[in-house]
Amino acid sequence: MCFGPFKRVCHWGPLVALGIIKAITFSTVTCLSQWWPPQQSASGTLVFVAFSSSAVLTLYFFLQAMFTGPGVLPAGWRPEVEGDTRYLQYQKH
Repeated sequence: MCFGPFKRVCHWGPLVALGIIKAITFSTVTCLSQWWPPQQSASGTLVFVAFSSSAVLTLYFFLQAMFTGPGVLPAGWRPEVEGDTRYLQYQKH
């Protein structure tokens, strides 16, 4: 079974999202290599590198969001503008 930080991955939601990300990435790489072959033109190489870096960053940021917590505010924190307190959400213990 899953243990440690991988408990967040072993759930149907993240696995489905990862599957969708990878399916789109692989199908787009296949289409890009047919439309603009990277070996034959500089523009094809540029498009391929741009998409590849975008795909890697998408996966990186998805995993970062999954493995890091939402963050914590210090106790008693209030916004600078008093009227913005209506947008706060509280969790009752």
